[in-house]
Amino acid sequence: MFFNDRQQKLLNYPLDGSRVKTLEKAGRKFSYLPTFDIINTLNLIFGYDGWETQVKRLDMISSTTNQNGNFVVTFSAIIRLKVWDTAHKHYIVREDNGVSVSVAKSIGEAMETASKASISDAIKRSAKSFGNALGNPLYDPQQRDVDYSNSNQLRGNQQHVQETPQIQHQTNTSDNLASLGLVVVEQNGELVVTGGDTFTYKAEIKNAGYFWNGNSRKWSKPIVSQVAA
Repeated sequence: MFFNDRQQKLLNYPLDGSRVKTLEKAGRKFSYLPTFDIINTLNLIFGYDGWETQVKRLDMISSTTNQNGNFVVTFSAIIRLKVWDTAHKHYIVREDNGVSVSVAKSIGEAMETASKASISDAIKRSAKSFGNALGNPLYDPQQRDVDYSNSNQLRGNQQHVQETPQIQHQTNTSDNLASLGLVVVEQNGELVVTGGDTFTYKAEIKNAGYFWNGNSRKWSKPIVSQVAA
């Protein structure tokens, strides 16, 4: 068997509904898992050195301007996700694509945001094929393998908690930004706003505790985390 018993159990648990976020677009509601949640779950199940990603393709599909003179850029990405077995001798590969549209005052900012968001989307779509814990039940219209009760299924019983402590990040502000169509990802110990119309919503981003970095030209804030008891 490629995965050990612990990994199999974590992958097969019903998806914890408290991890699921919703986004409304064009009058429709979509369920999704944030990118940093997917990365944390990959680390939890496979280990920090047990998986890796590779950008196979990254293309700008279109670039135009809207009625306000802002740049509207669309990017498409293909990501290869490689997961190793526990002995680190064999691996399996999943590939999928992601697409993202960004609106910004400058062409550079629009390209940066759209390209990164398309990569994040492709990572999530590649990871979903590994099972419930990585978001696959959200592609079922009835979400039959999503548990919206108060229990945290990913933690499992107390033995699993002791063996594999789960890191819980403060995500309330990220949830609010996601409802505005903004994308928040984890980068180098920080939460970074990388997708959506950050110029229009800069006041909301600032109120959520993010700071503008003039050097990197990004909104970011340190991650405050704790180990679940």
